[in-house]
Amino acid sequence: MHLSISLIAILIATILNSHTTHAQQLVATQSRARFPRTISGTSAILRDPDTVYILGGYGADYYTNSSDIFKFDITSDTIQLVATLPVNIRLGSASIDAFGNIYYIGGDDRQYNSRHEIYKFDPSTNTVEEVASLPSSNQYSALVTSPEDLNVAFILGGKNDRQGIVAFNMVTLTTERVGDLVVNHSSLIAVSDGSGSAFIFGNNGSATNPTNPVTKLDLSSFTETYGPPTFPKLVGGWGSASAWDGRYAYIIGNYADQELGFYTDSILRFDPETMETAVLRVSNFPVSGSRQYSGASAVFVESLNRIYIFAGTWCPIGGSICESFDRIWYIDLPERPTVPTTEEPTSTTPSEEPILSTTTTQLPISTTINPDIFTCTDKPDGMYPHPYDCEKFINCNAGNLTEFRCPAPLIFDPVTRRCELPELVDCEISCLGKPNEMFPHPHDCALFIYCLQEQVNVFRCPPPLLFDGVNRRCDIPENVECLVV
Repeated sequence: MHLSISLIAILIATILNSHTTHAQQLVATQSRARFPRTISGTSAILRDPDTVYILGGYGADYYTNSSDIFKFDITSDTIQLVATLPVNIRLGSASIDAFGNIYYIGGDDRQYNSRHEIYKFDPSTNTVEEVASLPSSNQYSALVTSPEDLNVAFILGGKNDRQGIVAFNMVTLTTERVGDLVVNHSSLIAVSDGSGSAFIFGNNGSATNPTNPVTKLDLSSFTETYGPPTFPKLVGGWGSASAWDGRYAYIIGNYADQELGFYTDSILRFDPETMETAVLRVSNFPVSGSRQYSGASAVFVESLNRIYIFAGTWCPIGGSICESFDRIWYIDLPERPTVPTTEEPTSTTPSEEPILSTTTTQLPISTTINPDIFTCTDKPDGMYPHPYDCEKFINCNAGNLTEFRCPAPLIFDPVTRRCELPELVDCEISCLGKPNEMFPHPHDCALFIYCLQEQVNVFRCPPPLLFDGVNRRCDIPENVECLVV
């Protein structure tokens, strides 16, 4: 029996060595900021490029929980306590809506009871309220955001409902079980690729497999496909952290099979194209050798190409006496090479007469508009204002959408449907000098502009709601007075 297990381990190690890339070593840098005490099992949310909120978690030891909500400022490298949850809780999931509100979902209280409550934290006022409930109590769930609606989160699996898929609408504040996972996952975590798929990592029902395949879940049909068995078995009850950088998923902690190359001083990089896992060694990692790391939370900051890791716990491999951290680390990822494009834009003739200038330039294809915001389907042929930029406009022709930019310094007039001088046009789609807040959209009552760090973000209210510019929320049409150009 011992021989057969050793042979299996050798075969798996051979598979991993052929599929796993041990890339250049990364470095974990310790932040100056630190929590006021040791903490683990938290949930971290990146609210904007400079601000992370860390919610709940274990307290100083395994037997006490935390209700704290911390705000970490990246630029100043400082952390502060800004609010508390109504209960001491750990191992819940967290999501963020299009308005910047953060939700803490489920979890485990200090009596080891799974929870069903969903709490809303408003960072603009630092207030917390209970707003919704899961269909059943749960903890250890994974969570991803719907690619079709940023205000919908999918809660996947968990300790008490290992195969459940629950949709949480953060506008209507309702939950609904919408499907079932085929594989019974334990210790699961997940990331969304933003293009319609989620990738689920965890032990797929067998506690004896040293490695497992990663599950690819289609977030529209909820069908599953599986990769090769190159992802390590997750061990321990403290949980793993995950981050998505737009190309790869990164998994941090809860693995310790060093014979198979899953070193404790490493992070795992998952490639969604090949469905395989690479081990990236990290110098100055919080643990190494016989110490296993787990219980951290993490976020990826795109502007810095950096992963931040918050606190966590170390335990001796196979041991039960563990200690938590009070520190924050970050890992700068290597720059990915960019592939230049030589494709020239194609010329498209508008269906209406030329506007002021005949040198209108078509925008690159990479700026395609989200069809949830604007589509030419069922629209008459003609020119329409651009939802994101006053200098641009859209030409609809036989249901096909083409973007154009007015010649400088002109902007598009939605009334005359021509490019005009700026002083002659009533168009305001800008966040310069504006606070992080929601504003009415000038061209569509169902849209609104969310200014975040002076950047324009356009969202659509769930039908049939319209945006109320007075109360700054989506509401039923009879409660909204909306005047658009």
